[in-house]
Amino acid sequence: MIHVEGKDDRMVANNLEPHYLTHPGEVIKDELEFRGISQRRLAKLIGVPASQLNEVLNAKRPLSAELALLIGQALDIEAAPLLALQMKYNLLSAKRDKSFLERLKEIPRIAAIFLNNQKIKAPVPGLYYGWLHWINDAGQSLDELYRGE
Repeated sequence: MIHVEGKDDRMVANNLEPHYLTHPGEVIKDELEFRGISQRRLAKLIGVPASQLNEVLNAKRPLSAELALLIGQALDIEAAPLLALQMKYNLLSAKRDKSFLERLKEIPRIAAIFLNNQKIKAPVPGLYYGWLHWINDAGQSLDELYRGE
């Protein structure tokens, strides 16, 4: 989330979320209609049950990596944007699920616990096997503190 001083975070362009969620199946369905290819024909071509493909195209089932690759090969389109759209759809769906949001609120933030209990000074970013780590006054990293070293 990007924060701009004096602006509501929801009004920053990079923080905007679409009102209507787009499932990648809808995009594939539109592409099939544009090309004049039936769902049944595509399903047969890529070797999956027509019912499975139909469920994806009608947003009743998520698009798997394997199916995205199969469809991408058949239609000569990249699978990665379809999978990115599926991930965004999943994340936004979870963010809009009130019961799931309540569950998230119940989970304590471990970094906040360490920051309060271990008196870690201002975070010092550094790469440690690809992860961001913080160092306290004694030179301990966050994962060393977590392990009790």
